Amino acid sequence: MKEKALYPRSIIIFKSYNKDSFTIKSFEISLDNHKEEKYKQIYIVEDIINIADLIKELNEIIYGKDLINYTSKKYYNYFDK
Repeated sequence: MKEKALYPRSIIIFKSYNKDSFTIKSFEISLDNHKEEKYKQIYIVEDIINIADLIKELNEIIYGKDLINYTSKKYYNYFDK
C-alpha cells in the first residue's frame, strides 16, 4: 500500500513461510536527484500471530502510529547528543 498525499510512505505486509506469523514494515519514500524513489524503513512490527491483530496493527499504522514513533525517536535522539 502506498500513500503519497500527506507523507509519502509504503506499508508492506509479509507472511512468513517458516512460521505462522506476519510482519508489517513501513517505509518513508523520497526522491533522489534522478527522480527515483528511495525507501527508508521507519517502523516494523514482527511476529503478529492472528488476522485480528494484523488488522488492528495495520489500522494503527495507517492512522500514523509509525510516523509518531519515528518522529519521537528522531526528536529524543537529537536532544540526547
